Amino acid sequence: MIDQYQKQFQSFIGDNKSNQSWFDDVRKSSMESFAKLGFPSSKHEAWKHTDLSIFRKEFFPKATVHKNQATSETWKQYLPQNISLENFQYLVFQDGVLAHQHIVDSHLKIESLSTVFQGENDEVASIISEMKPRIEHPFFDLNNAFVTEGLYIKSTGQMNLPLLILYVDSHQDNKAYYFKNIYLAEKNSSLDVIEYHSSNTGNQTSVNIVSQVYAKENAHIEHVKIQNQSKQSFHQSFFCAVTEKNAVVKDFSFTLGSTFSRNDVDLLLKGEGAQGYMYGLYSGVDHQHQDHHTLVDHSVPHCESFQLYKGVLDDDSHAVFEGRVIVREDAQKIHAQQMNRNLLLSQNALVDTTPQLEIFADDVKCTHGATIGKMDEEQVFYLRSRGIEEKQARNLLVRAFVSETIFFFEAKAFCYWSFWRSVSR
Repeated sequence: MIDQYQKQFQSFIGDNKSNQSWFDDVRKSSMESFAKLGFPSSKHEAWKHTDLSIFRKEFFPKATVHKNQATSETWKQYLPQNISLENFQYLVFQDGVLAHQHIVDSHLKIESLSTVFQGENDEVASIISEMKPRIEHPFFDLNNAFVTEGLYIKSTGQMNLPLLILYVDSHQDNKAYYFKNIYLAEKNSSLDVIEYHSSNTGNQTSVNIVSQVYAKENAHIEHVKIQNQSKQSFHQSFFCAVTEKNAVVKDFSFTLGSTFSRNDVDLLLKGEGAQGYMYGLYSGVDHQHQDHHTLVDHSVPHCESFQLYKGVLDDDSHAVFEGRVIVREDAQKIHAQQMNRNLLLSQNALVDTTPQLEIFADDVKCTHGATIGKMDEEQVFYLRSRGIEEKQARNLLVRAFVSETIFFFEAKAFCYWSFWRSVSR
């Protein structure tokens, strides 16, 4: 299987000789890394609960995109009901092409990734080179090797409306889409982004997206990713963020779709007073596999991080949470919290959870934990005794369980719509 990716890569590089850029060296080194590693087996610590056999058996060629293929307004049917576009500025990727946009804030600088690659932007090059996985990561390598679509978004002021980025896959099957987004918030600025991934029922596509985020002094970045692709699709994402002094980064990962989903989040707090908040919510049914790996690195004193991931699993679904917090020797007076909670709705649902703390400083406040449990039947009985039907009672209890993770974000309407579409089946 690896040789098929190598062969397509050689063809891809050959077809783009006329568009050579500074990123070509990154592409080549990434493909070399992928060819050496391949798709890891369970013998690799970071992948021991992640079954990648489908990727070793089936080849997902890079999707062919045409700049003039996405001109219709069909993308609007993928929007959640009762969500008004008047409340957002937006960008739409339709079948891999940036096809529609409506931007209100003049302080937002938005460029396509292809334009950035052709220019000379030392700041972008620095962000890309600095933010890499700390584990062997085949999907990150494939993204670097094949990516051509994505965005460079820079904020120099305060957001008036959140930015919605909609990714729609309407027809291509057994293909792979690669996206890379670079988000930069300048000093004292803010950036609020919602990524929403959707696709037609039955599409067996693979979406591979990398988000590289940099928050300068006193900047505030809020990033929400809602993954609601078809249950036959595949989704891999890598989110990496770096914060300077007193900066705040919030990341929310909401996973509903795909038969296989892997989400990696890496946060480096490198400026004193920085804060990082990471939330996740996942709902699994049938034989879905949903994987979340987080890493928070406290490298300086007086920082704060908070992680809360919750899962609701039914049928034969499988979820993995592996959270890691590193507190460096000089990172005194920090506060770190990490929690993973899971609600099992069937006897066959499975969760593997591993919260971890690595503390090398002595004046810190750190907590971590994990829970796995079933629905309390006494609570169900109590609600039914008040005249509430059983299905509604169970949905109310699920809603109470997940609401804590959604409370802190402006994208509540999006999240609730997607979640009820999943659990109220």
